[in-house]
Amino acid sequence: MDKTENINVTFRMNKADKKKFEEIVETMGLNVSSAFNIFAKTVIRENSIPFEIRGGDTTLEETNHKKHQKTS
Repeated sequence: MDKTENINVTFRMNKADKKKFEEIVETMGLNVSSAFNIFAKTVIRENSIPFEIRGGDTTLEETNHKKHQKTS
């Protein structure tokens, strides 16, 4: 496959979240597609999500660790 070939990616998102996301990225001179492409390129380059994912007062890693402890 040609590395420069573009494909369409489709996913579901809350309508209000999409609208707010669109408004924010447009103030940065981007559109939704460009913003997600930047995110994807950063994930690929860093081999990780470029920000910490938190759930309440714990990180995703802490939550997964607690779940693993319960099943062990």
